[in-house]
Amino acid sequence: MLVLVADLGSISAAARAEQISQPSASRRIKVLEGQLGLELIDRRSHGAELTTHRQMVTDWSRGVVDSADTLVIGARA
Repeated sequence: MLVLVADLGSISAAARAEQISQPSASRRIKVLEGQLGLELIDRRSHGAELTTHRQMVTDWSRGVVDSADTLVIGARA
C-alpha cells in the first residue's frame, strides 16, 4: 500500500487501485506506521506525500514487493 501511495500520490488513489475503501487503505498505512514507530505519510486535504526521511522505507518496500512478484512468477513456472 505504501508503494502505491508513493506512486499515485494519494491514499484514495492507492485504495482505488487495490479495490478497497479509502478508510481501509488508511488503516493499513496506520498499522504499518505503528509497527515501525514512524510517521510515513504527511496527510493533506489534497493527497498524501511521503515524509523526506521515510523515502527509505518505501525503497525497501519496493524491494519486498519485487521479491514477492519474483517468487510468484518462479512458482508458476
